[in-house]
Amino acid sequence: MFAPQGTTDPYAPSDGIELTIDSIDVRNLLLVGDAAAENFNVVFTAVNRGDVAEQLNITFVDDSGTKNAKAQFAVAPGTNVFGELNQAVSATGGTGAQIVSIPGLAIGATVTAYVQVGTGQEVERQVPVLDGTLAEYAPLVPQVAVAS
Repeated sequence: MFAPQGTTDPYAPSDGIELTIDSIDVRNLLLVGDAAAENFNVVFTAVNRGDVAEQLNITFVDDSGTKNAKAQFAVAPGTNVFGELNQAVSATGGTGAQIVSIPGLAIGATVTAYVQVGTGQEVERQVPVLDGTLAEYAPLVPQVAVAS
């Protein structure tokens, strides 16, 4: 007569993952790769519930187990969207896109990522890797100029 109500269980309603660290809520974190699976755009929305900007660090692990790709974002108070290719991210962070290269990573896989706010404790998560097959992710595919 009674069944568990599935709608009461929290879940990530999109393709990426969700996590909360300190005053930062990270939503729909995923990587969008190019056709060669060599370059990956770090895509997510962050909500900073605090009053000051925070540094969000995401470090990805390659297939050899080495933490070799790192992206840093300055997350201002409020809602911040990252991954838009028409906006660059400075070395110290900021809104826009950051492209990372992770050897051996394939589209459709997941990659181990360590997410950290400031110098706080790292949180390990598995982040999905997509390409531009879905229309909503097509504008987020990194375009790398090929020398001829």
